[in-house]
Amino acid sequence: MIKKILRFVGNRLPFRRRRSRLVEKLDLGLRVSDGEVTRKHVVISQARRSEHIAILGKTGTGKSSLLRWLCGQDIGGGRGFVYFDLHGDATPFLLRRVALEERRKRCDLSEKLIVIDPADTEFSVGLNILDHAEGSSAFVQIAEFAELLKHRWHLESLGPRTEELLRNALYVLAANDLTLLELAPLLIDPSFRASCVQHVRNEEIKQYFETRYDKLSEGMRTMVREPILNKTSTFTADPHFRHILGQQKATFSLHEAMRRGCWVVLNLQRFCCWCIETDCGASLTYVPALKN
Repeated sequence: MIKKILRFVGNRLPFRRRRSRLVEKLDLGLRVSDGEVTRKHVVISQARRSEHIAILGKTGTGKSSLLRWLCGQDIGGGRGFVYFDLHGDATPFLLRRVALEERRKRCDLSEKLIVIDPADTEFSVGLNILDHAEGSSAFVQIAEFAELLKHRWHLESLGPRTEELLRNALYVLAANDLTLLELAPLLIDPSFRASCVQHVRNEEIKQYFETRYDKLSEGMRTMVREPILNKTSTFTADPHFRHILGQQKATFSLHEAMRRGCWVVLNLQRFCCWCIETDCGASLTYVPALKN
């Protein structure tokens, strides 16, 4: 009897070791050789996941299914991720997968799950692109976002004055803990602009408004600022996006969510359809907001 038990345990050990090694890596599936599916798994080590991975294939070949399969492994392993669901079909799957993991572990995992639906006005998420994390450079963040907007709106064809105004105006708003909704009042209302500029510590930006922008004629100021305002008003005046941009503080911290190993699901199906219809480029704001 003892020999049988030892033999059984000995036969099981290699399988358990293989299973343990497999769990420590990302399983892409079974290897296909000469058209035949083998029993060998194709895996990627967790250390190599920081490198870029491209998943290429025609429509219907299983790219989305592969991504859901990889996220399922992360959920089972307690590893955090951010999933951009452009079509809306992955969100229900991921919610079911989290529910399955709750039943398996017999615990509540709702605090690890963050679902963001920008088109949902009842449960609005706040993403202030001008709000920077403590210890990070506000100037670098503003410059990065201004560069994104410049390329998206082709502001380079309008001259360096408009580009400089956009960058400095965003910095003033960030220094006053304001949002993009206050961009128009900042550039149009002299009294509001003066009250904001006095809180700016950067002397060059302060002097830019006090000695250069304010000294321009009203016609010249209009010519410089209108290329900016006629783009931003497309989404700052629209209720689909205003409720997101108008919040001074983000409703969650991506850095903290990833530190805790949370699963962040960004459902962009309805939101992307609206952005395409309006051609407002509003989806660009999610990139720097989530990054910072």
